[in-house]
Amino acid sequence: MSFDWQTEGKTVWEDAPSQPPTPKSRRGRWVVVALVLLATAVIFQGVRQRLAQVAGQVEADVLASHAVIHEAAVRGDGEVVLSFLSGRDADWASATGQLAADGLTYGRDGLNLTWLAEQSAAPTVVVAADLQSAEVTQGERYAIDVGNGLTETVVLEQTAVYRLGNNRWLLSPPEAEFWGASRTILGQYLVVHFPTRDAAVVERLFLRLDDKLGQMCTQLPNFTCPPGFQIDVIFSPEPEALAQASLGAVITAEQTGLRLPTPTLVGLPQSEAAFQALFRGYASLVVATAVTDLVDWRCCEEVDFYQALLNDLLSQLGLRPSSAVAK
Repeated sequence: MSFDWQTEGKTVWEDAPSQPPTPKSRRGRWVVVALVLLATAVIFQGVRQRLAQVAGQVEADVLASHAVIHEAAVRGDGEVVLSFLSGRDADWASATGQLAADGLTYGRDGLNLTWLAEQSAAPTVVVAADLQSAEVTQGERYAIDVGNGLTETVVLEQTAVYRLGNNRWLLSPPEAEFWGASRTILGQYLVVHFPTRDAAVVERLFLRLDDKLGQMCTQLPNFTCPPGFQIDVIFSPEPEALAQASLGAVITAEQTGLRLPTPTLVGLPQSEAAFQALFRGYASLVVATAVTDLVDWRCCEEVDFYQALLNDLLSQLGLRPSSAVAK
């Protein structure tokens, strides 16, 4: 028996014709994108609200500390002020506490400015991005004697720096960057040294002060200045300079030259009238120092009589009303 094997012809397999890909729905893609954006916006909105809540609480806490210090300063309560001071600089803290005890946190009587404590403006606060420090500014009103029993009110803006302590915000010494580098200007009768922060105000004051010394040297009867006469003035950011800003203090000071509180420490003038008042306060002390140097007055012989003479001279120069009492 035999078998007859037969084979089929060669089969050719061909791929099935490819089908075009089904296009994705553009609408579907936009829905996904929209949902992602919406979710992101909701998250960001929540973060912004949370940050706003935190910032708002921080501002409230800073202002709470500032209110305690301000009220203590009104009462002259140095102990309370001390409890709200940063201890990072012991000398600064001691001087600042003493200012409060002496009524000089805001008091500026030595510059012929009478603090109107009950008329202080509402403070504003700017918190640093790291939430660890803040600056509080507040307009303080002062009365100035313009003569004939009349007064005028001006505003000086105070700036206070706070830092976060262990359990509350503490009044703190500003960093060096707050004040900037020290600068110097030389004039005919005056040399001034001051921090860059106060450059705009001091440069304007300098021109007026140099002119006033020139008036003293050239226009007052029976009064002359020797060739090359100059007064050296330091506008200091240190708090103890506020305690030295009075007629009695400058004429009895042992050091040469004159150290005055820089304008930011005193308060920045918020009007032309305020600037003029600040100028007269500074100029009274600069002129008093110049006269004391020139006449070689020996401290402290007949100090009350000498201050009365100085006050009369300052009146002649338009720096004090004729009825003003020397301080």
